[in-house]
Amino acid sequence: MPRIQLAISLVANFEENMMYGILRSETNTGLTSELLCLFSAPLSIRSKQPAFASDTLSLKRKTIQTNYQRWEIDTAIAPLDPDFNILGHTVKMGYTKSFPIRMPQPVFPAYRAIPKTLMCNVSQAAALMASQVYLTNSNPSFALPANSFIRFHGHSKVYLITDTQIVTGKNLITITPSLVGSVTLGEDVSVGDNVTMHVFYETDSPLGLSFQDGILADASNVTFVEKL
Repeated sequence: MPRIQLAISLVANFEENMMYGILRSETNTGLTSELLCLFSAPLSIRSKQPAFASDTLSLKRKTIQTNYQRWEIDTAIAPLDPDFNILGHTVKMGYTKSFPIRMPQPVFPAYRAIPKTLMCNVSQAAALMASQVYLTNSNPSFALPANSFIRFHGHSKVYLITDTQIVTGKNLITITPSLVGSVTLGEDVSVGDNVTMHVFYETDSPLGLSFQDGILADASNVTFVEKL
C-alpha cells in the first residue's frame, strides 16, 4: 500500500527555547525542567497518511487519499542524563501505554520565531473536516509561522500550519490534516514549545538502552507514533 510521507529534518539546538523531549507529566509550559529525557540529532518528523494510486490502460493516474494522518518521530536521546531515565521509561511504558512529549518545532529565524508569551485562541468556531481556522493572537499583528505545529485543547491531534495570514486583525491559518473534531469559539490553542503530543513507542524501538563504551549510554534509535 503506497504511503505519502513528509520528512522534516531538524538540527538539534540546546538553547533554553529549543529543548524538546519526553515530558515528566501533562504539564508543558516550555520549561526544560519539565522534560524527563531530551531529544537530540539526528531527529526527523514524518507524516503518515494512507494514499492509494493506480494507472489506467491509458496511463492516467488515479489517486485517493484519506484524512487519517499521524505524526511519527525518529530521534536519538541525549546521553546527558546521569539517572538513565530512558531505561525505566521504556520498560514502564512498553508498547501499549501512551505518554506525552513536547512536539519538536522547526528552527525559525528570529523574526518568525513564536514569542514565548504569545497566547492564542479560536476566534470563530470551525466544524469537523474544516481546513481553515481563525485565531485571535495576543499580538494581533503576529501570524503564526507556516510549517509550525499547533494543538487545539478540545482534542489531542497535532496539526501542521501550511498557510497563514492576518485578516482584519485575525490570524487565518490553513492546517493539515483537516480537523478531526470541531473547535469552539474561545478554545485555547497550544503553540511553539507548549505543544504536547501523546505518543506510543513504535514496536521496533528497543525497550532499554545500550552503552557505547561501558560508561556513555546510547539510545539512538527511538521512534514515537502519535496516539489517535
